[in-house]
Amino acid sequence: MKPVHINDVGILELIKDDPYRTDCPAAVQLYIDPAGRWAGLETYSPGQAVDFDVWHHRHITISVHTRGGPVDGPAMVDWLRDDAGQELLSRICDGHIIEWDGNNHVGRLTDDAADAYNELSMELADADALPEPAGLWDVCNWLDGIGRDAVREEYGITADTTDSELDAIAKRIDEEAANENVVLYGTWEYVVQLREEAAEDEEDE
Repeated sequence: MKPVHINDVGILELIKDDPYRTDCPAAVQLYIDPAGRWAGLETYSPGQAVDFDVWHHRHITISVHTRGGPVDGPAMVDWLRDDAGQELLSRICDGHIIEWDGNNHVGRLTDDAADAYNELSMELADADALPEPAGLWDVCNWLDGIGRDAVREEYGITADTTDSELDAIAKRIDEEAANENVVLYGTWEYVVQLREEAAEDEEDE
């Protein structure tokens, strides 16, 4: 997806527009490419491998937190596209320098860019949250009551289920919950885990 340039720094739409919770494995961060002058929200799993560009500070990430509840992604995108967000992002991009350190090309920030980075980090440490719906459930708690084997059978999840089929199943589960005024989180990770369990069962047979 190409960034939509508003003001000076392009902001990508959300990679995933489901509600996020900062206390579950899929946390939210802002990813900034200063040289390309774009930024976007993305989910990540704490402890996952670090992007090579991030490791060498050529790209920048900042964690997004709320005081509770899912991050209001659309509101965050609007803020990043507005004057306040653009001013901080522009200062970060303007003051980001890539230099050869003898081993790698690494990024660093000027004093003003570092100040803007700290200000933006403070903003993202207290981001707006979506009001919690009548029911906000971890998908495990929502479905495990009927048993994981029964869930696999109900949705036809086997070791051979493809990613695209899993995606359709995850959407179906989310839609069924939504019909009962429930928003689920962690659905994709859950169905992937069920596929892995199916594969393990086949190996044991």
